[in-house]
Amino acid sequence: MRIIEGLQALSPSYFKNPSVTIGVFDGFHLGHRRVIESLVEEARLLRGESIVLTFKSHPKSVLRGSPPAQIMSLPHRLLYFERAGISSCIVMEFDRTLAVMSAQEFVEDVLIKRIGVKSLVLGFDSSFGRNGEGTADFVARVYPQVAVVRCAKVEVDGVVPSSSLIRRPIIGGRLDEAKRLLGHSVSLYGEVVKGRGRGRALGFPTANIIPDNEALPPSGVYASRVLLGSGESFGSIANVGVRPTFSENTPLVVEVHIFDFSRCIYGEKIEVEILKFIREECRFKSSEELISQIHSDIRAAKRILVKE
Repeated sequence: MRIIEGLQALSPSYFKNPSVTIGVFDGFHLGHRRVIESLVEEARLLRGESIVLTFKSHPKSVLRGSPPAQIMSLPHRLLYFERAGISSCIVMEFDRTLAVMSAQEFVEDVLIKRIGVKSLVLGFDSSFGRNGEGTADFVARVYPQVAVVRCAKVEVDGVVPSSSLIRRPIIGGRLDEAKRLLGHSVSLYGEVVKGRGRGRALGFPTANIIPDNEALPPSGVYASRVLLGSGESFGSIANVGVRPTFSENTPLVVEVHIFDFSRCIYGEKIEVEILKFIREECRFKSSEELISQIHSDIRAAKRILVKE
């Protein structure tokens, strides 16, 4: 997948029969998935390219002055776009200029002049441009040369998935509820960084990441699964928190002990699927007590992983 920063270097000759969608796609939930799958299919039918136009920062940071806690960072979302088979992703900065741009200006200056859009794929409630005036009906009426695909609403047990609706169960630790709306496990993403080697000294080496995500599950120990950039998947146990046993005044960190794994992955980006809560993070009186508890946690995690 090509990742393109900004529009300056683009022209219609850059793409072949481009089908385009627009949005943040925070969380990549089931509604987002329907839009992206429709986009890929539309591009296939046109024998062209599927293009996601997304933003570095959430539009609400400009429109309302405070963005919501992101479920997925931009690099995390890009990973999901690539897995879904997207050809190119154009990353724009959402600024005041873009915020006041009319829907007509956006279609003509961005979608037509810069990209040469042939087909526009939109969610059932998607809109763009000043005051959200850029709807599927608007584009179909004013620009008949652009094919418009309207995606049907997705419902899960009568609930329409949305990023704002999913943040609450993630932060509240209701992982199964969040998973039903996402269509995939809650996951954290970040670069593996060097820690103090305490896990290795205890006999449980860990991969430490400072997660890019802002909407995080509560502190605690979880059964988890690690996905590497190579596509490999490993069972694991994750501690989300601040390591109270060692009185370390650190920012929240995710420590992951990967089962049957010994490779060095410092500097790599990994995704950690948070599957089931095992216990709260707590302080132990001694290293021996902590080691005993970790053995118990690993047994619990492996029982959970068998069922996942």
